[in-house]
Amino acid sequence: TSPPSAFDGNNHLVVWSDRIDTNLDTIVDEDHIRAIRVDPNGVTLDAAPIGIAMGASLKSPPRVAFVSGYFIVVWSEALGGPNEVIRLARVQSDGVVMDPNGLILVSSGVNESAPSITANGQELMLIWKHDVPGNSDVHGLRLAASGAAIGTPFSISDATGAQSLARAACGSGMCFAAWHDDRVAGLHNTYGARIQADGTVLDPQGIEISPPTSNDDQVEVAFDGVNFLVMWTHNESGSWDIHAA
Repeated sequence: TSPPSAFDGNNHLVVWSDRIDTNLDTIVDEDHIRAIRVDPNGVTLDAAPIGIAMGASLKSPPRVAFVSGYFIVVWSEALGGPNEVIRLARVQSDGVVMDPNGLILVSSGVNESAPSITANGQELMLIWKHDVPGNSDVHGLRLAASGAAIGTPFSISDATGAQSLARAACGSGMCFAAWHDDRVAGLHNTYGARIQADGTVLDPQGIEISPPTSNDDQVEVAFDGVNFLVMWTHNESGSWDIHAA
């Protein structure tokens, strides 16, 4: 997938994960989270990638947002068994990592995975996949600019079937989350929901965005200052296209 980035007003921070086969047995057993700063002309500002999380564990591809002087990088990390946690690390605009290997932000004893983060004024909105027996839901959490949690995790969608691959964007005091939804057996639709700045979910049943017969996958959300745009990949007779609404 394309590495995500965030902009601090002067430069971009691009983040990604390296998959490592330490035993050379064709099985990935370690991921490293790295970043590099890039100026608006596309020139890299670091002689070598910045190591954010280099520990020997499996990690999800990271996501990043910028607010109030810090890049906030999030990822999920496997700790063994059904116990995947979400970690967070702050990175200064000069590339200094404030939280090497990350701080555990969400941990519940079940898999909390595939986080995404977006700035929401002077706060941030974190969303992710929360595993439940035989299912998965979309949860959210408000964060202060420091990365500290505001309140406790809340449910964005707990519909029947699996909800996953969630993304969000915020603007004008509102966030919009969209996700891959399997509530209809055999189909993979795109659903979404509005979330107020205080974490109130206005559409707890979700808004059906793609047609009910869709076979969708990856989702992204953007805000243009007035409206939200939801984009997703759509499979039509074996051919993948990009749709939006």
